[in-house]
Amino acid sequence: MTRVPAPPSWRRAPAVGFAAAVLSALATGSFFAVEKRLLADTPVVVLNWMHMSMVLVFSAALWGLRRRRVRLQPLPYWPLLLFGLIACSIFYSRNFGLWATSPTTGAIITRTELAFVLLLAYLFVGERIAVGGWVGIVLLLVGSFRAMDISAGHLHWNFWGCAALMLAAMGTAANALIIKLKFEAVPNELVVLASALVQTVVWGILALLGGNFSPLLRLVHDPAYSALVVTGSVLVMVMLFSYYFAMKRIPMWSARMLSLLIVLVAIFWDVVWLHRPPTSVQLQGAALALLGAILVVIAGEARGRIAPRPEEPS
Repeated sequence: MTRVPAPPSWRRAPAVGFAAAVLSALATGSFFAVEKRLLADTPVVVLNWMHMSMVLVFSAALWGLRRRRVRLQPLPYWPLLLFGLIACSIFYSRNFGLWATSPTTGAIITRTELAFVLLLAYLFVGERIAVGGWVGIVLLLVGSFRAMDISAGHLHWNFWGCAALMLAAMGTAANALIIKLKFEAVPNELVVLASALVQTVVWGILALLGGNFSPLLRLVHDPAYSALVVTGSVLVMVMLFSYYFAMKRIPMWSARMLSLLIVLVAIFWDVVWLHRPPTSVQLQGAALALLGAILVVIAGEARGRIAPRPEEPS
């Protein structure tokens, strides 16, 4: 593997990693708001194919520019392929689970991802969490569930649906571990490019089998619809690049815990787009989640001051 100069010192600072993790959560929450509008009249498979196709073009262009300065040999082809396939399975199993159960049930079971992340981080990465970190985790979990007003939802348990949601949670944790163990010295552009390529092929095949191409015609003739699709694709790019950037600089567990801030972004977009003011319970949950996020950052900085490898090109 060809060595390249270490990134600037500011890019190696843990604080930058935590800022990237928060940015990823903000982009993800905004992406969900855009998807909620698009999914009203767009098939899931076709929409995901459009997003991944655009991400593929963007990341290929960025990798083409970056490759002139960085050349890695050999490339981790099999981990990159596995990473993309797991991403596809996460998407499908999560949607099937939500279809077979309910949004409230899905919100609860998909949070088991955090338990898998903590276990994998302890077993394979050797990450230890301070007492303040555990307090922050509890506050983030309680706050996020309060912000979702989880008690007001209806639980619906279905064995296969719950199993699918659990599989999605395990896949998310597994991909986080792959990033931490295999992609430390791989440019983020290449990771996004490989994942987008795999998903574009998979969703393209499924879209062809479905035979519904009307959204593609609308993409050409409806500027407002096109703007939403492009916005969603850009948000995917932001959330992926910032997430991978963060995972290489801060502990794996803290990067995933900060993803719970997505709920706060969802509340914000409910106010902006749906004109639905937050309840007192949601505001209490938001405050608890923010306090928990602060404690997670403090604990993560104390335990995660290991600098990236010198050859890391991201």
